[in-house]
Amino acid sequence: LLEVADPCSVVLKNFISWATGRATRNFICGGQNINYDIGMINGAINRIGFKYQIDKNAPQVELKKLSKMYFSKPGRTLLENYQLGTVATAFGFDTKDAHSAMADVEMTVGCIQKILLEDGDETFLEN
Repeated sequence: LLEVADPCSVVLKNFISWATGRATRNFICGGQNINYDIGMINGAINRIGFKYQIDKNAPQVELKKLSKMYFSKPGRTLLENYQLGTVATAFGFDTKDAHSAMADVEMTVGCIQKILLEDGDETFLEN
């Protein structure tokens, strides 16, 4: 599969073009542990020599923080840990392909959606 992938420099150039585009100038980063991801992307950008960095202070939706708040609400069961696989399992997602990039993205997005939309509970962020 990687044999047909674009080189990292092309992918990063396209990402930077998208990230600095008019419609996405203020995009929100989302992920399980987003500061780690931002560091990895910024490191790759540095190695290639592009002059762009994702701001670690930019708006973020971090599943680890959201899930801790969600499962700590009264009536919900606290989890043993808040790793992606644990949170995804708690929401009923299949984790057999965990640690493959696309499966992890799909689980992360699915979990964030469940937290933000499940049961119409829009008040959990207020606490």
